[in-house]
Amino acid sequence: MALPAALVPAPEGGPAALGAMPWRGRDVPLFSVSALLGRGRTAGPRAVLVRGVGLVAERIGPVLRLPAAAIDPVPRALRRGGAAAGFARLDGGRTLVCILSARALVGEGEPGLARAASVSAPTEPVLAIDLAGARYGLPAGAVRAVMPAPEDPVRVPGATDGLAGFTTLRGAALPVLDLRRRLGLPPADGTGRRRLLVIESNGARAGLLVDGATRLVRPEAGAIRAARPAAGNGTVTRVAGLADGILPLIDPAALLARSLRRAVPAERPA
Repeated sequence: MALPAALVPAPEGGPAALGAMPWRGRDVPLFSVSALLGRGRTAGPRAVLVRGVGLVAERIGPVLRLPAAAIDPVPRALRRGGAAAGFARLDGGRTLVCILSARALVGEGEPGLARAASVSAPTEPVLAIDLAGARYGLPAGAVRAVMPAPEDPVRVPGATDGLAGFTTLRGAALPVLDLRRRLGLPPADGTGRRRLLVIESNGARAGLLVDGATRLVRPEAGAIRAARPAAGNGTVTRVAGLADGILPLIDPAALLARSLRRAVPAERPA
């Protein structure tokens, strides 16, 4: 539905609330989708009515009609506390579209408005990972996939800075970084099931070997502060304060820039 030129104010709706608009004899509360996802409040000219609530995005449409075979579930490591319900594969798998859960965004709808009314501060989704008995975090927006670690990545002679080798992902070569070695932690003892996180930042992509991907957390923006400069060999740039302790946050851009620039040795002239 198109938004009117003026909205009814909604001062108690939280930072995601845009106001309300009349629709079929009643006022429908409107909320910014980007604010509900912790990305700041934005709006567009139209809203989608979901569970008695109007969800406003910067752009809406087109409607996609997809077979069930083109929709993949959310990886188990990203399900808890997240707003994603699945992923749709378009253009033969070349394009991936995130499907949001209406229940996660607005709860059961009016009169509860569980999530929409309870948003009190911007949050940043972070994937918590296990490394050498400690917890670290990666911005969830940089994580493209979570999968079993490759059994035997192709080694690169003379490689440094934690490059474990290369594997293939969708037909392309993917550098695999051992995050334990990259952060100066003790090497893995060979037991347990390690995971491979595919991350992307500034056009660079790599797989990270980790001991486990545990859960998605959403620390408030005010609970995140700068880390000391030497943390994590220069790749841990921030820390988040959680109810159960401090979570060091790895900067994907810094990690990939430092690792991929120096990991593969340059060719020597013959």
